[in-house]
Amino acid sequence: MKPVYLSLQGLNSFSERAEIDFTKLTQSGIFGIFGDTGSGKSTILDGINFALYGDVGRSKEKTDIINYKCDSVEVKFTFNVLCGGERKNYTVERSIKRKSGVHKAVLYEENENGESIQIADNATTVRQKVIDIIGVSAEDFRKCIALPQGEFAEFVQSEPRKRIELIERLFNLSKYGEKLKNKLYALKEATDNDYNTTSGEMAAYADASEENLKQIENSITEAKQAYILLEEERENSLKIYNEAKSLYSDRLRLDEAEENLKKLNLQSDEMEKLRQNLKLLPECKRICDEDKYTSEAENKIAEEQKHLLQVNDDIKNCHISVKQADEELKSFDYQKRIADLSDKTAKLASAKGKFKELEEIRSKLKQTQLDYENLKKKRVEQEKTLVAYQKRLGNLKNELQALPEIKIENILSDDVKNAIAHSAYNDELIFICDLRENIKDYKSDTKLYNFVSENLNRRINYLKEIIYSYSENKTDVNLRLKEFQQNLETRENLTQRISKGEKALSDCQGELNILDEKINQKLTVSKERAESFQQILAELSGEYGNQPDYAKIQLQLSEQKKATDIQYERLKSRLDNYNLKLSALTEEEKNGLKYIEQRTGEVEERRAKIIEMLKDSRLESVESCKNLLDEFGDYENASKNLENYDRHITSYNTIIEQYKKREGIREISESFVEAAKAKMLAGEKNVRDKNAEIKISESSLTAEKERLEKKREISKKLKQITEQRNLVGQLDSLIRGNNFMKFVADGHLSEISKVASKMLLDLTDGRYFLVYNDGFFVGDNFNGGEERGVNTLSGGETFLVSLSLALALSGVICARSNKNIEFFFLDEGFGTLDETLIEVVMGALEKLKNSNFTIGIISHVEELKHRIESKIIVNKATESHGSTLTLSC
Repeated sequence: MKPVYLSLQGLNSFSERAEIDFTKLTQSGIFGIFGDTGSGKSTILDGINFALYGDVGRSKEKTDIINYKCDSVEVKFTFNVLCGGERKNYTVERSIKRKSGVHKAVLYEENENGESIQIADNATTVRQKVIDIIGVSAEDFRKCIALPQGEFAEFVQSEPRKRIELIERLFNLSKYGEKLKNKLYALKEATDNDYNTTSGEMAAYADASEENLKQIENSITEAKQAYILLEEERENSLKIYNEAKSLYSDRLRLDEAEENLKKLNLQSDEMEKLRQNLKLLPECKRICDEDKYTSEAENKIAEEQKHLLQVNDDIKNCHISVKQADEELKSFDYQKRIADLSDKTAKLASAKGKFKELEEIRSKLKQTQLDYENLKKKRVEQEKTLVAYQKRLGNLKNELQALPEIKIENILSDDVKNAIAHSAYNDELIFICDLRENIKDYKSDTKLYNFVSENLNRRINYLKEIIYSYSENKTDVNLRLKEFQQNLETRENLTQRISKGEKALSDCQGELNILDEKINQKLTVSKERAESFQQILAELSGEYGNQPDYAKIQLQLSEQKKATDIQYERLKSRLDNYNLKLSALTEEEKNGLKYIEQRTGEVEERRAKIIEMLKDSRLESVESCKNLLDEFGDYENASKNLENYDRHITSYNTIIEQYKKREGIREISESFVEAAKAKMLAGEKNVRDKNAEIKISESSLTAEKERLEKKREISKKLKQITEQRNLVGQLDSLIRGNNFMKFVADGHLSEISKVASKMLLDLTDGRYFLVYNDGFFVGDNFNGGEERGVNTLSGGETFLVSLSLALALSGVICARSNKNIEFFFLDEGFGTLDETLIEVVMGALEKLKNSNFTIGIISHVEELKHRIESKIIVNKATESHGSTLTLSC
């Protein structure tokens, strides 16, 4: 993966947008990122980290990375990846809002036509997609791309414990350290618990044995033999009980039949009367039915006559309602109302332009007033800013005035040995004093000021060397000159800040004047629009009220017309309904009179028919017919009752004759049956008890077999747990202390050392190689391969060893993702190198670079900045702006 372009804003010290074109920087194979401590060099790495993975490793909260002057952080990063033999460009854009914490991310892929296609659209999917494309996680990226060079310089000479801690951290080996110990401790505790639990279970089955099984089987055999005898006794007693119960049941039936026959004999007279009147019952039924129908018809005629009286009253009332509804409809005058509403609607439509003009002026007036209030708020803020600038400028002037003035002649008035030095001192003193006086006449931001200042500093340094050479008290003179130079630099710094403060104050006052002018303009426009608004409002208020609203008035007129239509339809419908009701009532009266006439003739005919039926049947009256039906019921029921009576008499006589013939039926008693039943139940209980005894014994036999089998299983399990417990104990002794972690870490260190040794041979033209044997050793091929400890190496040699180890680690991590390393950053690690060692470093880096491998150096070492042509200069943030970037290629 190679960087192509980076843009960031609002990230750490970068409050304004900063852009980096890596295509030019990476052409030479080596580029540098330089700047003072705290200027924001590492923030460039943070920007790449944030773009790719959505976080910055050194920040706990995501919003912590947002510059205090900004509301959000926005980063855009384009990178190039070799994929399937061809290179592809990808661009990721990320942002986080401070207040809401909303995290947005989008990933684009550039196709063959140079078009950007979106392939992921949220923070989670973008992060995962980036990992898939690059093949490196966020943690591994920070290990193998942003190499911890300074950490490795200390690593090569550190004690074994610290080396193990670093390897554990870089390779996530904590699972082999405390985590493994904790896991093994938990396993040992679990194994001990299993052993104790299983031993306890084993104790519960200690009495299970083959002898117990044999004893239970013998008792089951004996019980089954006894069960057979008891079953025979139960069957005999059951037979006796069933015979007694059957005979007693027949005795009860005989007694019941004799009792029922007595009751039937008491009904003989009633049944004889029924036989005599049975043939008259059908005619009685017909006469009574005819009489009932006729009576019901007479009742209906009376009800209809009563109803017709009510209908006649309703017809009179309905005539009155029709007349009232007709008069109300005529008085409503629908046509006149509609015409008035049409005139009002037309008049409103003609005034629509005035309404529109009124609303437009109202909207503009509201916006003008809003702009006016916003400008007033800005003016208040600007006044606060002006006061702050005035206070800050006053403090700077007070600070300059309070600064003590150190005179150069007092510094150089110490004893100087020879006249030549004294003469040179006097000449330079006059020159410096003149320059110091003249420089006060120029502003701090002019070229002349810078020229004089540089010459003054150069002369001071020259004079410092002379006096240092000839003064008896060299240290005092040197210290005094240093104090003088610091004092002069402080004055220059304060003078520059005062000049910038005055300019900022002037700019602030200018902006305040502009705001005043805008406020006055807005006020004038507001007054003009208010006058126009009131004029049009007065024209419309006379017709449409104090707050005329075209849409509201139009809606009111529409609703009035709608209400008028509804009222008209309601009145018309009401009149129609009354007419319909009157017609219906008239028809109902006509039908009622016709019904009464018809039913009256029918009643007279049926009454004559009933008289004829009574004569033919020789019955006295309808009442006598009803009495017969009340006494005997209808013909069918009476006939059935008589038939059932005769049948029951015959049946009971037959039963009595049949049961009287059974032997012993008169002697059988309930007590004898109960005694037989008790004996039978006792026999059944004995059988059940013996059967239950057998089942309990069989259940005990099954349980004992299961207990014996469980005992065998637990014994087998206990043996396995004991073996595992012994194995865990052996493992516990193996990892006691830090032995296992050291073993794993040594394996990784040996692997890294082999890779680093090859790189070290390349960097030293085949001279040095690296080995690891419980510590790092360097072999010298120019001295017969003799090995020596890394603590005997020079500074440059130590740097080369640590660089080889860092690159080896990067290669091992990237190898896990099958991705090539195409660029990496060396973050610091150069601060202690002198000029000779810097030559060694640059020579090593020159050997590493190639067309497919780019090195980025992050440093504040001035010598490296001059040696590397392609570089980014990071300028520290100030009060007025954030960190800035300058690219030099």
